Amino acid sequence: MTTGNIRKLGYLIGSDQNDRLVLPNRKERINVVGATDLHDLRPPDTGDYDLLHVPKSYFRQPVRYDLKPYRCLLNCVTDADSNPKVLANLGKLVKGYKGRILNRPEAIEKTSRDRVASLLAGIDDLVVPATARIPRGGTGALKRLSERGALQYPAIVRAAGSHSGEILGLCGDLEQIGRCLSPTSDTIVTQFVDYRSTDGIFRKFRVFVIGGRLVFRHIVFSEQWNAHVRDREAFLRKHPDMLTEWQSWCEEELSKFSDRTLRVLERIAERFGLDFFGIDFGLLPDGRVVLFEANATMSFFPFPSAEHYPFAMKPLAPAQHAFRTLIDGAADGH
Repeated sequence: MTTGNIRKLGYLIGSDQNDRLVLPNRKERINVVGATDLHDLRPPDTGDYDLLHVPKSYFRQPVRYDLKPYRCLLNCVTDADSNPKVLANLGKLVKGYKGRILNRPEAIEKTSRDRVASLLAGIDDLVVPATARIPRGGTGALKRLSERGALQYPAIVRAAGSHSGEILGLCGDLEQIGRCLSPTSDTIVTQFVDYRSTDGIFRKFRVFVIGGRLVFRHIVFSEQWNAHVRDREAFLRKHPDMLTEWQSWCEEELSKFSDRTLRVLERIAERFGLDFFGIDFGLLPDGRVVLFEANATMSFFPFPSAEHYPFAMKPLAPAQHAFRTLIDGAADGH
């Protein structure tokens, strides 16, 4: 480990919703949007890090951070759609910094939903649904995209920067999309791909890439396409037999995937070039992977009840190990 004065980690935090700088010694709660929770894989009481809050007004503040005491910087500002101003500030702040930066701001800036679709296009056995970004109030842009054939129906419509299954609509034509456009932000329009299994159940997988390692997180079952963990209890009450399959995925993890699927996930990791991020995807009946989203903001926590579902905690230890290895290697300059 690096010793001497270069001893701490710096957690870069902030969002475009924040105007006021909050210094670490004030111990105030800082609410941020578009941030990773992967830092919670490390114990919060280690005392080896500082929270470095960077609001969008950072360069209008009288205080500037001295980054020299930090052996490594962990960028927790991970949503390019929600926080473009803060990411630009971080890019300026870290210029000249000599240590390792995990998930550099300029790499995060390339991971908006519409850019990811282009970034991952062409990978064998991966279906990347067509995705377009409509500027706020951009009915003209919507029409031009339609005329170019850039929109595929049916289409999922969501506000840029939204997560956790939040959608504005599933639309079958241009008129429906127009009625769903967000009035407060850019809108993301994504081609819907029916990914249900042959038994009629939708299965959504989440895998993280941490320091180049694939880490299984969970599988979600649903009777409708917008599968989400919040619907798990209701689904299991109706389909108690699926508990066995859920347990087997948690216990066998990556080994349950075919080599074909693992190759696709590895290619995604190579294309992204981030130190950590998550992938949500489904498997088509023919074995191809259909991408739902890939980004560094994807939530790792919370876990279901350890009392009722002890097997669900099994992915935690591999993730903690991978994250600890990533942090230790970065702190040592590797």
